[in-house]
Amino acid sequence: MRHYMKEEWQAFHRGELSEISRREMERHLLSCEICMNSFLESMPEEDIVNAGKMLPVDFTDSTMLYIKEKSRPEPPVCHPNTWRKRWQDLFVYYVAAAILTMFFAGGGVFQSLVDNYSQLSRTACSLEHQKMQDSIRMDWPGQIADRTARWIENFENRKKEGVSK
Repeated sequence: MRHYMKEEWQAFHRGELSEISRREMERHLLSCEICMNSFLESMPEEDIVNAGKMLPVDFTDSTMLYIKEKSRPEPPVCHPNTWRKRWQDLFVYYVAAAILTMFFAGGGVFQSLVDNYSQLSRTACSLEHQKMQDSIRMDWPGQIADRTARWIENFENRKKEGVSK
């Protein structure tokens, strides 16, 4: 970050800079505390005196009082009717929910949901059972081949045992 010299800030005060340079320096002042201090130190004494004449005598006191008043949190406004209104609204919501529940229960909505769920679960179980039966049906040649191979292996092992005796 480039810092400006005291001479540049004095030229800024005298208005000797181009518009572009002046705006660049103003933007820089917002982000650089070092240059802000240099800017304030380079301010001519007569500008400080003139600025002091423009301010009212009680400027500091009134500013500090204003800051204190604004920083103090305002107490929340609580009207007695606010709680009553909230409870009434809550009661209305619960009554509406109870009416809808009775309407749906009386109309069979919940029962149809339960029936559809049980039918769906039965369908899922029967599909699983069907897949298992299909795998048994499709795999029976493999099962026969495995059993035959084991039978032949057992037969050969017995034959070898009989010859070795």
